[in-house]
Amino acid sequence: MKSAYVLVLVAASAVAASAEDQAPPTPPRPAARKPVEPPKFADGKLTDTYWGVTYALPGLEQKKVERQFGKLFEGKAGRVQIEVGVFEYADQFSAKERRDADKKKWEDKRRLMDEYAQGDDPTPWATFVGEAPSGDKRREAYAWFARGPRAFVVHASAAMDAEGGAEAVKAALGGLTVGPETGAAVLVQVVARKNGLPWDDPGAMDAGAQQYLQDEAATGVAPRPAIAEDLARRAIAYQPGSRLENKPAATLQFHVTLSHAQMRQRKFDEALATLTTCVELAKKTDTSGPSGASVQYDLACCFSLMGRLDDAFAALERAWARAADWGPPATDDDLKGDKDLENCRKDPRWTKFLAGKPTKQ
Repeated sequence: MKSAYVLVLVAASAVAASAEDQAPPTPPRPAARKPVEPPKFADGKLTDTYWGVTYALPGLEQKKVERQFGKLFEGKAGRVQIEVGVFEYADQFSAKERRDADKKKWEDKRRLMDEYAQGDDPTPWATFVGEAPSGDKRREAYAWFARGPRAFVVHASAAMDAEGGAEAVKAALGGLTVGPETGAAVLVQVVARKNGLPWDDPGAMDAGAQQYLQDEAATGVAPRPAIAEDLARRAIAYQPGSRLENKPAATLQFHVTLSHAQMRQRKFDEALATLTTCVELAKKTDTSGPSGASVQYDLACCFSLMGRLDDAFAALERAWARAADWGPPATDDDLKGDKDLENCRKDPRWTKFLAGKPTKQ
């Protein structure tokens, strides 16, 4: 499987144009959409219209600081410092499971956690005494609100001599509520805002999903195929009624991204079913064959990973069947380096395939 961003990428910088070549370069927003507004804090409530989330932050004062990526709020209650951030995970832990997983990480790093306490009311929380890099000890508290692959994490801290001690820190978390799951993800937020699109735009979701599939060497972040799969499914579900409705190439793109995410998770049967759908979708996108050839290449990769080498070589032959007319779906370097085709490269038929495959004239 060639990386999604190489084979069929709807580039983040070009998502407003979509995968459909005929789509306008700057499509208008649907009339029902409203411009994205920045988070607002008033009367103890933080409203983030972009995420569709409302936080009740009783008794807090917002600090006027430059907003950082991933941080939704920074404030204080007396000497208690409060931060609300959003984090993403490849797993689907509940809020309680997320709290327990983070505790294990702290323990594995041998982090000082004196006077540790935890509970689940009103949401999974933990308090302990920690040590800052400066050596100063502080009372720390965390609360977790899991929403699909995202977790909204509230961090409260105070100096050891702050009035009220641990109870004051814990009280700063009390009463906080988080709104419903919106289905967006951090990279979708970046892509959508960059292109003036709403968070639920299927093209933005697909572009975000593809970035979650890129190798760590390219992005500095480990791939998160579970998030990519979730976003690809949402892109498919949100396409009707969107600006990409009735765009066959976009429909194919979303399904290809879904198949890549499934393969990365070794869900081969599901990926094969998705790619079978892609074969039919490709027939609606072009007459010369490039889209279909790319799908056949992915099929070959999937079959190779499954150990079905007869089917893999048959798919490779179909992928290169008309390469002399429009060009191959992958370069020789791609073929030699694609880890998904490793089983094929071990087969005696590989040399014969390489020698006989046509190239663009």
